[in-house]
Amino acid sequence: MAQSDYALVKLFFNGAPVIQITKITRMLDAQNQPVQLMSEGLGGWTSGAGISSVEWEAPVPIGGTEFDYEGIASRREFVDLQVFVGSRSVASRGKIQTTQTEGSVGAVTSMTIKWEGAFEPTE
Repeated sequence: MAQSDYALVKLFFNGAPVIQITKITRMLDAQNQPVQLMSEGLGGWTSGAGISSVEWEAPVPIGGTEFDYEGIASRREFVDLQVFVGSRSVASRGKIQTTQTEGSVGAVTSMTIKWEGAFEPTE
């Protein structure tokens, strides 16, 4: 059985690398809409606006998060995000939509950040 190296996912937030992440998910949603015909059912599709979303988890050190995610979200600031997947990447502008902080007994306190932005494929 042949062995291979596998891609790493890297995240840059307003040009700075995000080091303290434990999980990342990127989703590209075309938001295509079905065209339903009364006599035939599904007749086809119409192009949607499309949206990119990236969600990541970050541990929360005693001194605070690596970036002021909650402050940026509450001020509704634009955020430039770049995601590298192996040798491919995508850069887009958007906003932090949600932040969620979570802690429990015996677990690391962490924050989940969800960003949404322009519909861009990985190139």
